[in-house]
Amino acid sequence: MKMPAGLGIFTVVVDPTSGESVASPGAPRDLPELPDGPSRRAITEAGPTYAFYTTTLSDGRLLITGSSLAGVERSAARIPELLITVGGVCAIGALAGGWWLGGRALGPIRRLTEEADVIGTHDLSRRLPAFRQQDEVGHLAATLNGLLERVEAGILRERALIAGAAHDLRRSEEHTS
Repeated sequence: MKMPAGLGIFTVVVDPTSGESVASPGAPRDLPELPDGPSRRAITEAGPTYAFYTTTLSDGRLLITGSSLAGVERSAARIPELLITVGGVCAIGALAGGWWLGGRALGPIRRLTEEADVIGTHDLSRRLPAFRQQDEVGHLAATLNGLLERVEAGILRERALIAGAAHDLRRSEEHTS
């Protein structure tokens, strides 16, 4: 009797009265006694685990099908290594993405700071770059530019007052001399 087999699956037909068996290629030797239905066990202590399904045929013979779980066990043993690798790559990607996004988000603040550092009393008409985005940075730039306008107006009024006072003092000295 020829037994079908494929994809690492084996079949064994056992006659319980005579103990004779017919097995397909790849079937392990010395199968243990197996209960009807699904079961899972190792045949030898150092050997791989097998998944079995046993059923009793109408003539009393046992039909045992099974497959080695060695490939599954190897794959399961690699899961921690895979998780560490994927987790490490994801963590590095998250750090790089966060660094890039942080730089893009803080770039306009850096430009505002650099521009504000060069504005002095000698260049009161200079303003911070206006951003087209209507976000917090754009609002901050507009607010700081409004502040600079008020400071410029105040300093120009102060200079005009000082210039006027100096002119009046010179005129009064001319009249008294």
